[in-house]
Amino acid sequence: MAGDHKDAGKPRVELLPVYALMTVGEVMGYGSEKYKKPGRPRQESDGNWRMGIIYSKLIGSTLRHILKFMMREDIDPESGKPHLGHAAADLLMLMEMTQLHPEMDDRWMPQAELEERLAKGLPVVMLEEEEKEIKRCMDSAEPEKDDCHWCNLGFRAEADRTGALMFHKVGEDVEDIRICQRVTA
Repeated sequence: MAGDHKDAGKPRVELLPVYALMTVGEVMGYGSEKYKKPGRPRQESDGNWRMGIIYSKLIGSTLRHILKFMMREDIDPESGKPHLGHAAADLLMLMEMTQLHPEMDDRWMPQAELEERLAKGLPVVMLEEEEKEIKRCMDSAEPEKDDCHWCNLGFRAEADRTGALMFHKVGEDVEDIRICQRVTA
């Protein structure tokens, strides 16, 4: 007689595709070696992706590997691993990013949504071009008269001691700031 085991409501991990996951493990091992920093412990490179990767990088990589597969190229020439394994690894990391690093979300959003996020004090990821425009405006002698989209919306940006941009509506207390984080691509 077999013992009783209560599994109701638990994830059905026994249904996961083992060969596909083994391939993903091989791809992740390849990535760990590829991004390993000389003189640093292996554990650092094994989990370096957990520090955060902007969403667009993972989306772009996923699509490139899928497109190569669609073009009938099964194996990535650089790694020697299947393109689908790379795409699956990228998607799994992206899924983790949505839980571990929502601040890395640099997906395009309509201007109104961006302004709403800033007004609510939610973090946004800036594109490098946007940051350059903001810094140019910040360096201007008369920023409100400058042709800056952000000034025209009533926002002012200031850099904190780390160089991160902080937004506030003109007339608001400086304590009521909006953090704007730009992640280098």
